[in-house]
Amino acid sequence: MGVRITAGLYFLYGAGFIKLAIGAQSAILAATRSTLGAASFLMGLSALKRSTNVNAEDSVEVYSYYMHLWKLFYLSYFLLPFAR
Repeated sequence: MGVRITAGLYFLYGAGFIKLAIGAQSAILAATRSTLGAASFLMGLSALKRSTNVNAEDSVEVYSYYMHLWKLFYLSYFLLPFAR
């Protein structure tokens, strides 16, 4: 369930950025927001895809997936300054 919430939040943010890109006043701002929307959507897909291969009984796989989620989290914070 937690994976669906995490991926859903990425999809929601992606949709929000795309919506903001549609109403942007400049082409650069629209391109930036569109890129952020696509990146958020792809991060959500990545979280969903990686979750299907995780065996909850194997601590190594759970740890690997947990670290993947942290990488997505850090990537989100890296992209945040571009959101203007």
